[in-house]
Amino acid sequence: MMFSGTATGFNGTTTFQPMTAADTSFASELIAYWISFVRSGDPNTFKLAASPSWSPFTAAKSARIVLQELTGSSGVVTSAVSGSFVELESDEERERCVFVAGLVEQQEN
Repeated sequence: MMFSGTATGFNGTTTFQPMTAADTSFASELIAYWISFVRSGDPNTFKLAASPSWSPFTAAKSARIVLQELTGSSGVVTSAVSGSFVELESDEERERCVFVAGLVEQQEN
């Protein structure tokens, strides 16, 4: 996605594969977030207009962004709509993270 249709194969080889309209749209969104973060330290400053705002993940606000392609029922992709969305971390996931984080000292030795 990041390198216009290149995919890393076995043993670090690179193969080229054609990108669909959905691939191109998603790659544009992903690249815009990355470049925005590099340029400004904030993925939202130069994001695409159709992309959701990527808010910081904090203990108080456990929202995360799910980056994904959007293909309509007809298979047509429009740049006016993003397939990405923001979701909240579930209580179950939070509890698992707290559990695993509690094992860090044991596992370090």
